[in-house]
Amino acid sequence: MAAEIFGQGCGGPIGGLITDTIGWRWALLGQAPIGFLCLILAYFQLPQEPKKHDVKPGLDLWSFDYLGLGAFVISATSFVLGTTNGSPMLDDNKSALFTISGIFLGILIFIEKLSPRPMIPASIITAPGLRHIFLGQFTFFAFVSTFLTNLPPYLSQIDHLNSSQIALRIWPSCIGLVIGAMIAGKTMRTTIKYRQLSLIGIGIAVASLIVMIIRWNDGIQGVEVYYGFPMSVGCGIFLSAQFLALTVRSAEQFANATAIYCLVQQFSQIVGTSGSTAALHQLFRLRLNANLDGTALSDKAKVGYAIQPVQH
Repeated sequence: MAAEIFGQGCGGPIGGLITDTIGWRWALLGQAPIGFLCLILAYFQLPQEPKKHDVKPGLDLWSFDYLGLGAFVISATSFVLGTTNGSPMLDDNKSALFTISGIFLGILIFIEKLSPRPMIPASIITAPGLRHIFLGQFTFFAFVSTFLTNLPPYLSQIDHLNSSQIALRIWPSCIGLVIGAMIAGKTMRTTIKYRQLSLIGIGIAVASLIVMIIRWNDGIQGVEVYYGFPMSVGCGIFLSAQFLALTVRSAEQFANATAIYCLVQQFSQIVGTSGSTAALHQLFRLRLNANLDGTALSDKAKVGYAIQPVQH
């Protein structure tokens, strides 16, 4: 688990360093050999046959829940487009996009209830213990994606830092995730249980977040950017404790539970990233309109045209 968290945390800083040294294209192309290496390792290292209780007889590509997958993709895509600003076509159809997203979310729920082989089994989502884990993962990754999405642009636009400098400031937070995961693994082998450990991780993260809100209210000054380190330690503890709880609670359906676990993580990142960006744009628009109250319409149009690149 610590290795996974370390990999997730290192991606952004390493990408920033690559961008400033050999170019942004290599930050994308460099993923190809890593992915190829992962395929080779997976082929040789993963077991050839899964556990018997993780396999349903007769399961093949023809019986896959394509309708559920399609409904999920349309719902998620419509939500992302609805929270995207800057395009006149999207700005004029936000209500329709959110309506489509809600409709297909309802269709997804309906399909999953009737499907003999649902992509997201309701019995796992609503299982005692598991539903709280999934809810915790959704909240956690929505929060983390919000933090990681908005901090680098702030450091770039306000503090005028390049990608390498931003990477060095985010790096301690990545190390904090690893340290938190290692603490969780060590304490779980002694006396502390995963529920207590989750609460400890949440407490550390929330306390750090409160400090960040207070201290960052008028901007991030100097070393105050490193307040993200203790928050990341708490997040690492929480994330590891949640995964350990998943392995205990879903012993008989671990494969399906893990798939839903990862799906919830990805969906919450979509919600956190898109939702926070849309909220910031809307807040910026409201404050700008308040400050320009009483200004002539022609002058407002000039201001809007001038700040359009900034909004993008």
